[in-house]
Amino acid sequence: MKNKVVYTLLSVYLGLLFNLPFGQAQEWSGNPNINDPIHRMGNVGIGLNNPSEKLQVAGNISAQGHISASFSGEVGSGLINSFRDTRWSYGIVSHAGDKDVKALAVMDNTDPAQPTEVFKVMGDGRTFIGTAYPAWQPREALLWVDGLVTAEEVRIKLSENWPDYVFTTDYEMPSLAEVDQFIQANGHLPNTPSAKAIEKEGGFKVGEMTINQQEKIEQVFLHLIEMDKKLQKLATENAALKEEIEQLKK
Repeated sequence: MKNKVVYTLLSVYLGLLFNLPFGQAQEWSGNPNINDPIHRMGNVGIGLNNPSEKLQVAGNISAQGHISASFSGEVGSGLINSFRDTRWSYGIVSHAGDKDVKALAVMDNTDPAQPTEVFKVMGDGRTFIGTAYPAWQPREALLWVDGLVTAEEVRIKLSENWPDYVFTTDYEMPSLAEVDQFIQANGHLPNTPSAKAIEKEGGFKVGEMTINQQEKIEQVFLHLIEMDKKLQKLATENAALKEEIEQLKK
């Protein structure tokens, strides 16, 4: 008797929900026991008539847990988990077949009319923080950050040789006169990208630039060492000349 009452109340509720006359609510399959699952083969609409999907809701959905859904079709297949609070919304998408589909995205909903994408990971692993995808961003870059990055330590693994070759005996170091001539003609140091080149590339690679600057530092030290040797030689010769002059005065 209790199960029949529950089933009747459910029928009335569904009739009111779908704007159907009393007793005309569409029936659900399954055991009428309140603890058993219920199901139906048709579409279900909440807050609207004639739903076109298996479940269609006109309004917000609130859940204490997370919402997950699997999908498949012409665009591929995957899994979506969506979460949202008063300001942030984020979700995880696993998608096969298109590397430009977001795998993870976080939106700032401070302005609901224009939510801002603050973090996203693309399907191929490229990650963007604080920025939408810039059209000129190099495709090989796996991490893009629009803003300040703070770290106690950053280790860069170099694929090129550290410029200790500058100190080898067979290294042909350009003279200061040659460097000066190059600067006068080109407006930048030899073997160093110009400001226009860096602007065209949208920046520079830290590893390559570190090697380039280290090469220049080592060249400068070699020039300073050579100049110091010449100064020491001049100082010795000057001291000898002073001694000769003093001897001539006697």
